[in-house]
Amino acid sequence: RLLMLWVTPFIWLGMRKPLQEEDMPATPSFISAAAVHTLAWEQWKAAKNNTGILRCICWPISGSVFFMGCTFSSVAGILNTAGRPLLLSTLIQAIKPESGVSMNSKIGLAIALASCMFVENWLR
Repeated sequence: RLLMLWVTPFIWLGMRKPLQEEDMPATPSFISAAAVHTLAWEQWKAAKNNTGILRCICWPISGSVFFMGCTFSSVAGILNTAGRPLLLSTLIQAIKPESGVSMNSKIGLAIALASCMFVENWLR
């Protein structure tokens, strides 16, 4: 996922001719709409008397993927609302000539900001 190398063959094929449905790989059967619907309906019927929808329905259907997605979204949100603005503000203050911050520290702040933005976008 990090380098997106899996999509390269589709890009090359799409550059040569318009992509058709048969050019794309088939959806894995465990995430097909029919399989997920069947599993969700079974879990819904079994969980009617329980109050924990996340525990009774979301976990059996998606397992850890659901919670991993929630965690990634939370971390991306924290980086977006706190990490990036703080790093940017600190970098702007450090760039001022009167700040007395060393060049190595300025470069380190710039690398930290770029890393923060990379991780934030990768987690989306």
